[in-house]
Amino acid sequence: MEILVVAAAIRKGGKEGLIFSLPRPNRHHNIIHAMHSLQEGLAKRDCEQGFLLTNGRFVSRAQALQFAYLAGQLKPENKVGNPTELYSEDLW
Repeated sequence: MEILVVAAAIRKGGKEGLIFSLPRPNRHHNIIHAMHSLQEGLAKRDCEQGFLLTNGRFVSRAQALQFAYLAGQLKPENKVGNPTELYSEDLW
C-alpha cells in the first residue's frame, strides 16, 4: 500500500502530544486559527508543524517531503518553500 501525505497537522506537546489537523486543502495557518479558537494561546508554544500520512502517522515537514516525493504527489510548479521541507502549497 502506497503511503500518501493527506493533511497538514500540528503536534503539541512532543512525541506523545496531541495532534491537530484539518482536511485538505486547509493549511497550517487554518489549524493554528482553529487551535486559537479552542483556547487562546494554544498554538503559541511547544508545537511542531508537520503532516498526516494515510496510515495516521504524524511526520515532520522534512519527512513529509520524502513521502510526497516517493508517492509522486509533488507538483513541481507548486514547489514554493524550503527545498528540504514540505509545505501544503506544494501539494494543493
